[in-house]
Amino acid sequence: MFIARLEKGIPVEYPLTEKEVRRRLNNYSLPEKLTDEILKPLSYSIVPVCASDEVPQQTQNKRLVVGVTYDKVKKAWKRSYTLEVITDEGYKTRRLAKEWKSVRSKRDDLMNGFEWRIARYGREIILGSRTTDDIVELHTYMQKLSDITNVIDPFLIVFPEPPKSLPLETANTSPTMNANTTPTLK
Repeated sequence: MFIARLEKGIPVEYPLTEKEVRRRLNNYSLPEKLTDEILKPLSYSIVPVCASDEVPQQTQNKRLVVGVTYDKVKKAWKRSYTLEVITDEGYKTRRLAKEWKSVRSKRDDLMNGFEWRIARYGREIILGSRTTDDIVELHTYMQKLSDITNVIDPFLIVFPEPPKSLPLETANTSPTMNANTTPTLK
């Protein structure tokens, strides 16, 4: 929940958290649950969350700006989202570097979640056991993850879904012993 501070019916500060508002209004005895009826006489208004499909997608050259507008039909404040062209080159560079770092981190985490399967496949081949995973699907998925950084704009990256035959499991599954004292995975 975000709150806007109003002066003469116009938002002058937004977004404010409930904690910030309570700190500012520490001289007032406020109930546990804040409502618009309680806040309006104190020049504050609750701004409800909007649906995620109303939020425009950020790009390399545009950033998301969150604001508030008054809905005259519903007689309530609502969040508004606009894209603003970024003109500060230093900010663009820092923002781009941060997004690339985030993309690489997520990619590396996904790849680490499947690396152990490649090692298991190799052991199964050496031991002559039946293989658990389809190695072609596994390598194809891993290659898609490797190639994900071969795009210009990291804000437009969509991560590939793992093949249905390769459910995401963790490599740290704890082994248990059955009656034959053969280790099995849970």
